[in-house]
Amino acid sequence: MRLAIDDICCIWNADNHEAFATAQRHRAFVKVVCCIPWKGAPKDVLLYGRLRNVSGREATLVVLQAEVLSRSCKIYQYVCDFFFCLDKRDPQNGLERLGYRGEGRVLGVTKNGQGEVSQVHLLLGSKCFVRRMRRDKRIEWSEHYCRVSGALRVSRTPEYGCDLKNLLQTHRGTGAAGTPIVNISASGACLWVPDEPEIKSISGEPDILLYMIAAADAPNELPYIFLGKKLGYLREMQPNALAVRVNFVYELDCENPSNRLTWNKISGSGSSRLRTYLRRYEGEAKDDEWLYI
Repeated sequence: MRLAIDDICCIWNADNHEAFATAQRHRAFVKVVCCIPWKGAPKDVLLYGRLRNVSGREATLVVLQAEVLSRSCKIYQYVCDFFFCLDKRDPQNGLERLGYRGEGRVLGVTKNGQGEVSQVHLLLGSKCFVRRMRRDKRIEWSEHYCRVSGALRVSRTPEYGCDLKNLLQTHRGTGAAGTPIVNISASGACLWVPDEPEIKSISGEPDILLYMIAAADAPNELPYIFLGKKLGYLREMQPNALAVRVNFVYELDCENPSNRLTWNKISGSGSSRLRTYLRRYEGEAKDDEWLYI
């Protein structure tokens, strides 16, 4: 099930020279799909590498890995698609990850002594598509990963411990079975939420509460509690429930002994505590590479 946790923006930028130069400076991993001669016949080839010798829109891709795609050619000879990510500091959202995708041309191919492609000289497109990417890998979740979990809409942020306790006890009393989590990352999740009229209103306010006690934690381990804002919905349906895409905005400070709750803003960074926990499930993680091949 595919999920776009972060906001998506479609930007056609007429001057991406600086992005290409930045990709070289930061040694960004670049993915290229191109059609080039391979053992006497044109083949679609998937290349991974890093840029060097960037001059305007021209650059050399130093190939670290090459794979011939087992399909009929879908790309014109010497045409390519490229993709790379750059991290950018945003004053409001903190560190954000931008993905750059575009087309270009292969100007030349260099092979090593074994006949393998070692470098590709590229002319990158003057325009490319830019999108905000996930900051963290998402995990396809299983109810066995949680001892207790739930998701519900809240009309206001719980201010005191007694308010939150009553809210969660009432929700658990509804008899909700299984985990509502479809997939999750340190920055957000896709959640099954009861299909109510208010849930379909995207106000931009953090009105979805997720609580979770992870199965692998000790019995006295602190829970994970987040407030998130709705970003949209998936088409998948369950009886009386919607799959809602949520971006975490606040995390409850469960170590604060005061009855007055403390909510830490994490919209720009994600939850470091949840990130640490999710690392044990990285084998189930999916990369959001955003390059269609």
